[in-house]
Amino acid sequence: MNKGKPVLYVKWEDSVRNCPNAQMGSPALFRKPDGTYGLVASENNTGSGIYLWDSPDLISFSNQRRVPVNGAGLEVEDPQIVYDEQLKGYRLFWKSRTGSSSFSSVSYDELHSFTLQVGFEYPAREINGFLPSNAKPDEAAVFEVTQAEYERVVSKYAPVRNTGIVPFEAIHLKAGEPLPLLMDRVKLFYSDGSSKDLGVDWSSDDILAINTYRAGSYTVRGTVVQSFFDYPFIEERADPFITFNADDGYYYATGSYFPESDPSVWTEFLMKDIDYDRITLRRAKTLADLRLAEEHDVWVPRGEDGFVPVLWAPEIHKINGEWYILTGAGQAEHGRQMCSTMVLVKYTSTLAEMRQGGMLNRNNWKPRALRNSPCGFDMTFAEINGTGYYIWPRDCKLHIQKADPADPGRLIGEPAVIKGIEWPFEYGRHNLHNTDQGIVEGAAVLQYGGKIYLSYAGATVDKYYCTAVMTADLHTDIMDPDSWTHPAYAALSTEDVLNVEGINPHCGPGHNSFVIDEYGNPINVYHARPVPEPHEGAGAGGLHDPCRHTMVRPVHIAKDGTLILNMTKEDELAPQHRDVVVTVNIV
Repeated sequence: MNKGKPVLYVKWEDSVRNCPNAQMGSPALFRKPDGTYGLVASENNTGSGIYLWDSPDLISFSNQRRVPVNGAGLEVEDPQIVYDEQLKGYRLFWKSRTGSSSFSSVSYDELHSFTLQVGFEYPAREINGFLPSNAKPDEAAVFEVTQAEYERVVSKYAPVRNTGIVPFEAIHLKAGEPLPLLMDRVKLFYSDGSSKDLGVDWSSDDILAINTYRAGSYTVRGTVVQSFFDYPFIEERADPFITFNADDGYYYATGSYFPESDPSVWTEFLMKDIDYDRITLRRAKTLADLRLAEEHDVWVPRGEDGFVPVLWAPEIHKINGEWYILTGAGQAEHGRQMCSTMVLVKYTSTLAEMRQGGMLNRNNWKPRALRNSPCGFDMTFAEINGTGYYIWPRDCKLHIQKADPADPGRLIGEPAVIKGIEWPFEYGRHNLHNTDQGIVEGAAVLQYGGKIYLSYAGATVDKYYCTAVMTADLHTDIMDPDSWTHPAYAALSTEDVLNVEGINPHCGPGHNSFVIDEYGNPINVYHARPVPEPHEGAGAGGLHDPCRHTMVRPVHIAKDGTLILNMTKEDELAPQHRDVVVTVNIV
């Protein structure tokens, strides 16, 4: 379930170092008399209380709280809860002293408190079946479900896989009639009831072999096209951003810049004075062709316009009909420094020149600082329901504010905080600085199927870096924090990219962007580090290590609207559906 990853964590309290027992121990589900459910867990089988959650459906869990169980300091181990109809209360069974003592307590106030414990022996339920390899059998619990409950949970958490395909109907022509264009995409169905269209690459030899003046039956073979690529897609481009420019029909790619480096001579000391010093663009007609497209320097500030490196996380946006690069930059009066303001670099030439490659010409870009810039890095822009918004990180929170419709360089109204640190996957564990560092940054927006998806990166920029996704309905107030559903687990993490058949291993997938491919499907663009790490010494794996490479991978929209970022190539397209045919009958 959920590909072996957690579906719920104990919420972030401080740090693993300061709160080592803020972890689930021996979690167990129980039923409530109103038909809903509860979840109980110990404090890592070490604390004297329990954690409780409520659930309406065994899928979503809310209202986490800690409830003391005893005042004697006894460790609460292996808690289980059962509602007792006779007592009209909840019985809590628990053990202590490494299981040598067993107790029972009762809650008569809807699980707000428990009576003084009494000795009580209760047998553990035998576990029959298979557990994930990383599960602890001695902390597992049994919960019997109905068929409907089982199907609901499986539908949510089982891997979504391709189960069917719509075959192409035969084409019937009279001799002499021209061959129509063949359908360039095919519909596929999935185990959760969702569907999507993928492209088809038809055999040109089979098409050329058709003689429309001669009666007969002809077979045209095709291959279903997937937007799956090997890692790395583009080397040494972190914080990647890809967009499609409908004005000239090209895809454009950019990202935080590193010069080419040789791992054998690399040092953090040398790199930190030369990296992040320019903005580059490349363009291509297809996503696949971006990989080897020529890269061009389009903005290389050295103080002449008031800006200097560091240049961080550039993005390309069309705002009020004009094209801009939105990036973090340093201010010239302070010399080279970590980016301190957001800059809009405007494309100033004509549409005609754009179509001839004008966006790749550094003479066609002019910068201006965002007025009263609220941050210096990782800002993004999105137009939603006709209104422009800027979204940025600060103090481990995501802020959102409206853009002035008359001047994209100005923010109007008051900002709102829509996301803060909540979960352990949003802070680093045993990171490079040997601290727990909470991070929520690198937001990206995807509008698709009546939903607004807001992704963000969490944890330190190492193997713990990951991507999570918030969701809002299209016509809600996106500046209202309550409009957003918050994830309880990461949508893409190292576990999803480390050992995937057919793709080079990598780790720490984060700081993503979204783009729509040639067939109308959303694509996830992120950076990740190679495994093993090729650099050694101080700073290896850090922000001045150039090996945060761009990766491109499909997104799937589940039946319930969930964004699936960790679908494998075989999950998206079953091997038996990779090859398709269409028959052309001429009479």
